[in-house]
Amino acid sequence: MSEATAKVMVADINQVTKKLEFDVPWEVVKEEIDKCFHKLGKTVKIKGFRQGKVPRPIVEKFYRGEATSEAAKNLINKYFFDSLEKEGIVPVAEPLIDEKGIEYDKDYSFAVTVEVEPIFDPQGYLGLNLTKINTVITGEDIAKSLLHLRRSFGTLQDAPPDRRIGSDSIVTINSRVTVEGKEVDGLSRQGSIVNMSDRTIVSGLKEQLLGMSRGEGKEFSLMLPEVFKPEDLASKEAFFKVEITNIQEEILPEANEEFVKNFDEFSSMAELEERIYKSLQNNITLRAGNLLKKDIIDELLKANDFQVPPSLVEKETFFLMQDQINMMTARGYPREKSTAEVIKQHEQYREIASKRIKFMYLIKGIAAKENLSVHESETDSYIEEMAREKNSDLTSFKEQISKNNMLEMIKEQILEDKVLRFIEEKAQVSTVERPENED
Repeated sequence: MSEATAKVMVADINQVTKKLEFDVPWEVVKEEIDKCFHKLGKTVKIKGFRQGKVPRPIVEKFYRGEATSEAAKNLINKYFFDSLEKEGIVPVAEPLIDEKGIEYDKDYSFAVTVEVEPIFDPQGYLGLNLTKINTVITGEDIAKSLLHLRRSFGTLQDAPPDRRIGSDSIVTINSRVTVEGKEVDGLSRQGSIVNMSDRTIVSGLKEQLLGMSRGEGKEFSLMLPEVFKPEDLASKEAFFKVEITNIQEEILPEANEEFVKNFDEFSSMAELEERIYKSLQNNITLRAGNLLKKDIIDELLKANDFQVPPSLVEKETFFLMQDQINMMTARGYPREKSTAEVIKQHEQYREIASKRIKFMYLIKGIAAKENLSVHESETDSYIEEMAREKNSDLTSFKEQISKNNMLEMIKEQILEDKVLRFIEEKAQVSTVERPENED
């Protein structure tokens, strides 16, 4: 057996890409080819010869290409994986192999390009200045939620003839809206219903309608919003001509014990309000956590500039785009149209994907630097809580997690939560009130 071996050169193409170049001496290549021919000689069937007894020259004549291809594959696998172990390289995607095949009596050269995880020292995660919205639930919060609930059981009735439009009126109008002399589709309508409590009303329209009465007409101009669609009309002056054809009022049920009878799961107003409180607390706590997480991510990305494996970014980009296509299709958009619309925004999705992958590595990097890890007891507790929330049997829920290969994903989520809590604990966090328009 030859003592010769391959020469290996490892070069860093960039922070996340390495290129391994191999030069295998002919004597080593020849030994591998001989092994392949020996193996083939035992199995090939050629007319006029017994299986396993075909002379080597005959095997070479018919199977030279197959033998050299097999030898090349064996040499690549051997030296590539040996080098990965020796150099401590852990690929994150399929390697890219560049080889031209084996030529007789010549050394065999090939190269393999691999993507690897970035190596960096996480910075800027200690002592951050962060803001967190107030998660205290007030009586006003409960009253607003209860009002929404009452409205779901409310009815509409025409307002008295002398009643003028108020901030909670439901108004029917005929409108003609023009911009630069051209009528605006969507705003020019007959019998359009306007809920005066709706926050999406064109800015200024509510103020113009307040105080008007049934049968009254009015002309005025307003600036269309910057985000108005179609975009060519955004921020332009629009001229309105409106006529009030009807004014209605909501008739809401009183918030009392009689109202509670609409719900089988509650026996008193106190129980209903307790449920509203818990629901608000969960929602606001979740929103506050998401906003704080966004601030932390933004700060971490500003403080840490490093490359991430392109293949992981593309994979995440595809996932995001596919998810959006599925959502649009579920809402009734044709799949072909949904796909075309999403493809147009490929670069935006790629940017989001890149940030996600960077954040994933930042979490891993900070966890390693601060010796944060996930213990088995934490994983068990997390899974038990998930099962309770889903009202699932714990044993069957664990089986489902195992079947769907979700355990690693759960561990990653626990680690992310732990790192984010660590960052928050080390930060200067100030509390701000929720915006008034947030329920």
